[in-house]
Amino acid sequence: MAKKLSLLPLLVIDGYSVIYCWNDLRLAKRQSLRKARELLIEKLILLHDLDIYQVVVVFDGNNPEPVSIPKVPEDFTIVFSPKGSTADGVIEKFVSDSVAQRTVTVITADLEEKRQVESLGAFCMSPEWLMQEIEYRKADFKDVIEKVHLQSRF
Repeated sequence: MAKKLSLLPLLVIDGYSVIYCWNDLRLAKRQSLRKARELLIEKLILLHDLDIYQVVVVFDGNNPEPVSIPKVPEDFTIVFSPKGSTADGVIEKFVSDSVAQRTVTVITADLEEKRQVESLGAFCMSPEWLMQEIEYRKADFKDVIEKVHLQSRF
């Protein structure tokens, strides 16, 4: 099934904000920031695969650790802010470029960024909400798989 990305709600995630809020990702970060990013992306793939959101994950690009990007579907967007700009600036650009065409939700724990994206017309939700959304959608995904499995038997 070909996705109509411009019709899906846009979910823009402040990657490091989520990493610092989720216990499992904070623990992974102790090993390496790369590992924490990979775990976050792995969790977000579910939302992408269910065609619920167009997912964009934004990370600050000013980190001295070498950056590697795990293999993701072509329409799953991972962005590192360019030198001299911040993840917040990149997030605000996604919001301002998209909010007139579709629903945009930003995930961040940064209260100043929350105020800024809401002033641009986006919704803003917490990293905790995102965790609950993923858990809720996992149950949906299991139901879909079970139905497909049952239908394939007949």
